[in-house]
Amino acid sequence: MVRKFGATILLVACIVLVVAYIGRGMVKSSPIYEEARREVHERYGARLSDLSMPLLKPFQFSEGNSVGNAEFVLCDAERLCYDVRASKKADKWTLKVTRGETRE
Repeated sequence: MVRKFGATILLVACIVLVVAYIGRGMVKSSPIYEEARREVHERYGARLSDLSMPLLKPFQFSEGNSVGNAEFVLCDAERLCYDVRASKKADKWTLKVTRGETRE
């Protein structure tokens, strides 16, 4: 019984990590990801090479032909994080970046 429970927990954890990895890949392949990185670099001076999405931070992403929505976090090497909110209407992305918390 304990072995089955442990195996189930391990399987669920693996599924969560795979879904998070695939979702992050979808966000990173979107043009809004690079636009958000450039915005953080220009506004806050963070280095582009240091900005990335943390693996276990929650995110939301949906993109269609003319509408979409994205909410994710970018963190730099100095452990500063930035909240990114974007929406796509009529094939045009609008972006809002705010400084978030410091990552522990």
